[in-house]
Amino acid sequence: MKIPDSVELIKVNKRVIKYVFSGIMAFATEYVSFIILFYFFHFHLTIANVISFFAGFTVSFLLNRNWVFGDVSKNGDRTRQLLKYFILALINVVISSILINLFSIFIVVFLSKLITVCTIAVWNYFIYKKFIFK
Repeated sequence: MKIPDSVELIKVNKRVIKYVFSGIMAFATEYVSFIILFYFFHFHLTIANVISFFAGFTVSFLLNRNWVFGDVSKNGDRTRQLLKYFILALINVVISSILINLFSIFIVVFLSKLITVCTIAVWNYFIYKKFIFK
């Protein structure tokens, strides 16, 4: 009985490591694009946040679907996955915009963005695992 438990634990840990790596890639895409838009092109805070969020969203969806959780869906399910992912992204971008605007009252913008992205990444793992890429 210990062997299946060990195998399952290794699978879960492997998935978490992949999720963290894909999260780093999505974060880098989102964060760098945010910094460029906000600091170099002087986009409004919320506009820069929304644009950069969807850049990171694209990277995140592709990596999570194809690599982290595996694309075990049939063609019709991919559309449903993308729809669920997009709905979650819309919710996240609203929450992200609220958080970044709130945090930037107290701390510098680039740290506000960092805290916001990390907060969203934690709850997204569980939502992806249970509802989107199940």
